[in-house]
Amino acid sequence: MTLTGNYTWSHCLAPFQDDESANTGANPAIPNPYLGNRDLGRGNCLSDRRQLFNFTPVVETPNFQSPMLRRLASGWRLSTIYSYRTGEFMNVTATGGNDFARNGTNTGTQLAQYVGGNRTNDNFHSISCGTGCAGVWLNKSTFANPALGTIGNAGTRATPGPSFFELDAALVRNFHIKENQRVEFRYEVFNIPNSFRPLNPSSELTSPTFGQIRTSADPRIMQFALKYLF
Repeated sequence: MTLTGNYTWSHCLAPFQDDESANTGANPAIPNPYLGNRDLGRGNCLSDRRQLFNFTPVVETPNFQSPMLRRLASGWRLSTIYSYRTGEFMNVTATGGNDFARNGTNTGTQLAQYVGGNRTNDNFHSISCGTGCAGVWLNKSTFANPALGTIGNAGTRATPGPSFFELDAALVRNFHIKENQRVEFRYEVFNIPNSFRPLNPSSELTSPTFGQIRTSADPRIMQFALKYLF
């Protein structure tokens, strides 16, 4: 038996950062490039996940002495991976094709106005929002369109999305035929509990589905494989 685990607690900040591959493009772009202050778009990195946890147990059955038991039960290896991470941070925008800042730039990514309160609904699983929707993640009452000629204060990637977890397993056994020949059997399961794992909602304030969880990660997936090695 082997047990491996790790936990990371971190925070990544950057000025209007797009990604970690030397790309200086903005997401959103600098709120107003004419003001000459690049820190106006400073916020959480795209890769920012405050907490990450991974746990990997691996169990392998021993080599039994009994010939029959050895053929049936020896050499089975079960590997399980559990991972959890807090949600990525989103931009809440209020454009809908409008240029609220009236500066003629970034008309598709201008930030909304944060008016106070809890940005997210912690009990979103219990909120009904229609067929195909598991709940409302963002609290719309805490955001508004910015006043004309101003830049919204909602902040660059300042609103957290839902957390995410993964629980997968693989069962493997090698059957030796001859000294240099063997068959590998593999059975894999992804998302073992078949849990609903929400993805980020729409964060465009003018969208009719603003804040609603309408997409999720894959359901349970199982696959088998046989490999002949010689």
